[in-house]
This record gives sequence, C-alpha cells and structure tokens, in this order.
Amino acid sequence: MVNCGQNAIAHSRDIGAGGICLILEEPLETGKMVHLRFTLPGQQQEICGFGKVVWSKKALQQHYLVGIQFWAFEEDQKQAIETYLNG
Repeated sequence: MVNCGQNAIAHSRDIGAGGICLILEEPLETGKMVHLRFTLPGQQQEICGFGKVVWSKKALQQHYLVGIQFWAFEEDQKQAIETYLNG
C-alpha cells in the first residue's frame, strides 16, 4: 500500500530505482508533485519523499496506472530502495 497525498491510498505495481507504478481509482495529472509514503516488502523502515507524475493511463475496469518518478528523497531512503532492489 502506498499513501500518495490527500490520503489517497494506492497499490504498487512495480518499483525501480527511479520511480514507482501505482494502481489508483482516479488518474493523476501529469506533472503533479505528490507526497509518497510506503513500506517495502519485508522492511519496517517507512519510505517518504516526493514524486512527479510522469504518466497516467486507464487500466482494466475502473482503475488507472500512474507512473511516478522519484523526485525528492533523503539519501538513506534512496539507499533503502536500492538495497531492496538488489536484494
């Protein structure tokens, strides 16, 4: 689960070193900055930072896929993501 601002809760589909793909019930405007807060699987440290919406498209049924580029994260947060990805 990912909190992506205005208390909107999303499910993550993919995560990479540069960003995250979310599944939302509403699209987000391209270029919009959003606050992200999530926990990586098997981790306790909460990851917090800001991301920029780079794309948003309709998915199956009544959901949208939203690509968010990581924008402003503390170095320890970036390192936690890298460590998880290189797991």
